[in-house]
Amino acid sequence: MTISPPPPSPSDLMLDTDVLIDLTNRHPLAISWFATLTGTPHVAGFAAMEVISGSNSLQELRTLQKGLSLFPLRWPTEEDLKRALTIYLPLRLAHGIGLFDTVIAATATGAGLTLVTLNVRHFRHVPGLTILRPYMK
Repeated sequence: MTISPPPPSPSDLMLDTDVLIDLTNRHPLAISWFATLTGTPHVAGFAAMEVISGSNSLQELRTLQKGLSLFPLRWPTEEDLKRALTIYLPLRLAHGIGLFDTVIAATATGAGLTLVTLNVRHFRHVPGLTILRPYMK
């Protein structure tokens, strides 16, 4: 795992669920960080699904759908899913990584993207994954 400074282009970034939730909730630190970007980062398809699964009303669902439509969604390839299984087996019990986190990490590494997350603890043991923590809460 490598923790790096922000890549030069937002197109090299993929947002994780926690950052999406903060943006959705208009958390000031998330909004401030996002305002520094000069383009649009990717969103992990499974992260979008996790955010949507937390909606409690049709209005909230429509708002989320509209907001998510602004981002290019990045879905895992078959190779990403195979990599996710390889990652999941040793890290599940040893480090508590979750299934969706594993797929999100494998999707980022497969696409050569930096994962933007606040949850460095869950991802730090994933081989080949570059992580960016955009702000501290």
